[in-house]
Amino acid sequence: MERMSMVKQPLRKLVLMPDEHIPLTRLALLFTVAFLCGVSMRLSIPFLAFSSREEFQTSMLIVSLLTVGFFSLRAVMSMIAGYLAEQKGMLVVLVVPATILNAVALALYIPLHSPALFIALRAIQGALSGLTWPLVQLVVACLVPSYLRGRTLSLYFAMGSLGLYLGDFLYYLVHDMGFEVGLALSSLIYLASVPLMYWGMRGGLPYAQEKSEDSVDEENVVDHDLKIVHCVAILGLVNNMIIGICTGSVIYVFMREALGIGRGDVALVLALAQLLALIMSYITAWIADLFTEKMVFIVLAIIGMNIPILLSAGEVTLVLLALAAASLVQKSLIPLTRRAATTYTRRRAMAVAEVNAAMNIGVCAGQLLFATLYDYVGLATVSLTNAKLLLVPLSFELLSLPYAITLVALLRAMRKSITQ
Repeated sequence: MERMSMVKQPLRKLVLMPDEHIPLTRLALLFTVAFLCGVSMRLSIPFLAFSSREEFQTSMLIVSLLTVGFFSLRAVMSMIAGYLAEQKGMLVVLVVPATILNAVALALYIPLHSPALFIALRAIQGALSGLTWPLVQLVVACLVPSYLRGRTLSLYFAMGSLGLYLGDFLYYLVHDMGFEVGLALSSLIYLASVPLMYWGMRGGLPYAQEKSEDSVDEENVVDHDLKIVHCVAILGLVNNMIIGICTGSVIYVFMREALGIGRGDVALVLALAQLLALIMSYITAWIADLFTEKMVFIVLAIIGMNIPILLSAGEVTLVLLALAAASLVQKSLIPLTRRAATTYTRRRAMAVAEVNAAMNIGVCAGQLLFATLYDYVGLATVSLTNAKLLLVPLSFELLSLPYAITLVALLRAMRKSITQ
């Protein structure tokens, strides 16, 4: 079947057929970058969170700003990066310097040792990450045919998840060595990714203009594509408000105070959750192979809606399951949303940027809401069927309704686009 051409964009390259060359070396380099940067970023977070909370005695709201500052600036810059990539074709020019500056920012935490400066540096890192990762994801997606994008992005994010696992485990091993050693190590690991990033981002995008065979016709593309992208963005926002409480800086402090365990043990539990989620992700991959990606969306939504209940139990095993479920939903939903953004639309860079920005905003909103409630309510509990549940995480169960409504709208839009 002859593939339909897309509207000309500045990033336009020759459209290759699926049996032609796929640049495996570049993919391997970018997968390695995701792994190394995952290790580096995850290693730094508990050092900053525990230092702010325990050394400087800050509120949970201040601790949450470490994550909010990062994700809010990343959301803004991801939109700018998408525009520059789409209109100017600026990939290596943006990504490589941003990666270098991110490594420098990690080193600056050592001399600039205060909560206010921590927040400022995290915001700078967020802006730099916004210039980096949407473009890297776009390149990864456009290095393979559309029918391989889901699997390729899943593998890319799996490498990042392995990095997160190793980052938490590395913190467990080195947390007694002190703040300076931890941040210096984090900076060096991030810096090691720079040459790999440079070579991985160089070159063309052989499948940048390829359109999937189940996408809409050219004359119908605008209305349906926009609806799908917007639904994906809203779904990502609501989803990340829920699972966002299981990520970032607040979860380290929450687990230490709610479970009464040590800092190293907190990181170890989070590392085990990452590993468990990686194993569980094969289940969603099996569902996607056996059924459709729509079924995966439904399964992930059901899991996501139950995370607040598990987290509110305040027991190590159930909290571990909640963290693993949150990580599973995140690592499974991200490639699904990115694949939808790059398959059902012509403006792929902006679509990825919009979805990325919405998911970042969701994390920010979830973190701020959780931290504010925690500062006022603390570890207060409510009794339900003879079980005492922590009120703050349980309150996030209220987001299940907008989650379900948005999911239904997305599935309808996807079905309508395919039948056009």
